Amino acid sequence: MNAQDILNSTDISTEAGIYAALDKASASDSLLYTVFKSLKATVGHLRPVLDDALSGICYFYEDSADKRMAALAKRHIRKIEGISFKAELLKRYSENLTGVELANPSGTQFAIFLPDASEPGRFRYSCFDARGFYCHATFDTYAQALDSAWSAGFRTQVDNRLQSLCVTSDWAVGSRKTAAIQAGQYR
Repeated sequence: MNAQDILNSTDISTEAGIYAALDKASASDSLLYTVFKSLKATVGHLRPVLDDALSGICYFYEDSADKRMAALAKRHIRKIEGISFKAELLKRYSENLTGVELANPSGTQFAIFLPDASEPGRFRYSCFDARGFYCHATFDTYAQALDSAWSAGFRTQVDNRLQSLCVTSDWAVGSRKTAAIQAGQYR
């Protein structure tokens, strides 16, 4: 069975159909690559399904004997891990991320990168939301801090979220609660 036969014999207008086509194509890495490329060109609104499917298998194919499938898998892994985004961000700021802010996917939580005040020579990212700061993590380099923040889900660069949130009444209430917790007065 070739790629065209698989596509013609499967209803690729549904999520189940896309997975069925990929399952049929898994007989060979070369065939799987061809079906992925064909589906990418034709599925339109179901492209996120195709991306999810590739996310589920890409690590198994990064060493594929089919060079095209290996390259596709490696590109997708870089996308998943944000390697190009992180490298570009570090390059843009000459590896000094002081003041750079990232958001989670829903845009409700944020991380800001700063030199660590309590450990000179080290770096941190501090997490905050509309109610104030809620945690931080410290590292030897900004690159390590960025890797950790990325793993925690902070993947979109934003500007001035801290500046806009810290003047709100929700922030003030949250900051008072944090201070009370630190003082052992709030349970």
